[in-house]
Amino acid sequence: MSILVIPSITPFQAERINHDALAQLVDFYAHGGAKAVFALGTTGEFALLSTIERKEALETIASTAQQRLDLIVHIGATSQREVIELGEHALSLGVKAAAVITPYFFAYTQTELEQFYRQVCAALPTMSIYAYTIPQRAGNNLELLTLERLRDLPNLVGIKDSSGDLQRLYDLLELRGLEVYAGADGLALPFLQRGGAGLVSGLGAAIPEVFEAFSNAIKCGDLQEQQRTFDLVRQFNTLMRAGSRLDFIRAALAWRGLETGVSRAPLPQLTADEATMLETGFAAFAQAASQLGIELQRKP
Repeated sequence: MSILVIPSITPFQAERINHDALAQLVDFYAHGGAKAVFALGTTGEFALLSTIERKEALETIASTAQQRLDLIVHIGATSQREVIELGEHALSLGVKAAAVITPYFFAYTQTELEQFYRQVCAALPTMSIYAYTIPQRAGNNLELLTLERLRDLPNLVGIKDSSGDLQRLYDLLELRGLEVYAGADGLALPFLQRGGAGLVSGLGAAIPEVFEAFSNAIKCGDLQEQQRTFDLVRQFNTLMRAGSRLDFIRAALAWRGLETGVSRAPLPQLTADEATMLETGFAAFAQAASQLGIELQRKP
């Protein structure tokens, strides 16, 4: 799997998924140098989509990606039954890797979470499974000891951790046999230098070229270029409020010439003042990127 994994936005038009725009986004990621896409995760507003919509969106993503991009599809849901249903559908499309968020809303013990992952992995034995932890959203987290016990599962291959806790990421890296991906752009440099498998970057959805340049610097071991490109990442991270606002990412994509509509209610929408601030910020960021030889082309 690539160092950089791009989580896809879900475009909407009049409250319905805009499948044409979704296909254009996948093309944009591929042409921007991305090698892998994380489909229908938090950035894709999975919690606001029906099961049917999630299946249909994945069909569009998978058919557009074809052999150009590796895919990890997020199949997490509130019920184990739905997780397995989404996993079986993904396998029918040829998607072989899936991320599964810890079950959310209800509070679960570590024993219950362990059994959940064991049962999901057993039900989808030919699928590579990544646990997905984002405790500030899900309300549940996998403790290190639980993950240690789960390492005996042959198809639990890794974890995507979006806790934003650098020490936890370092601790996860000590668990041999699991690929560790971080979902925190601001921690990318120390995490990857420490041996992290990769970064799942919501902000990379808007500027894949910058993140690919950063990824290439990591691969080449060029410390100076790592710092220079990571400084760009941090600049964009600050402008975008660390990816906490999906409408900001939509605005960045619109600035690139890719309309994705607005997020589903009750997620926030840009105010006029925020839109003006972002427009100025995008122009300044594009200039800074250009000075490093990274041109952010805008579609007319």
